[in-house]
Amino acid sequence: MPCNKVAGKSFGKKWTQAFILLLLSEKPSHGYDIAKRLVDFGCPKKNIAQMGGLYRNLSELENDGYVLSDWDTDDNGPAKKIYRISPDGIVYLKTLSEYFDGIIEILADFQNRIAKLDI
Repeated sequence: MPCNKVAGKSFGKKWTQAFILLLLSEKPSHGYDIAKRLVDFGCPKKNIAQMGGLYRNLSELENDGYVLSDWDTDDNGPAKKIYRISPDGIVYLKTLSEYFDGIIEILADFQNRIAKLDI
């Protein structure tokens, strides 16, 4: 599998989606909470365009059956869509983890070869 592709989609997109799935496996969350927690992985979502990308990822994950959602109307204020990982999402997250193990091996080889250069 090419190192920039997972299931036909770009590595960067799958990288972000893997972190989203990991966060949702830890606890169901609404979009803004997910955005705050993505900062821990170096994926800040600071502006409207970046939040739009987050919601597109969530929508795609939901359409693919990896994420489920419900509306939380218990709090004061507007309803919030709460996302949670599905059983298929857990399987996909494990698949992504295995894929990333392969990337780690490729990067380690790269770093070892760089270290051997006289630069």
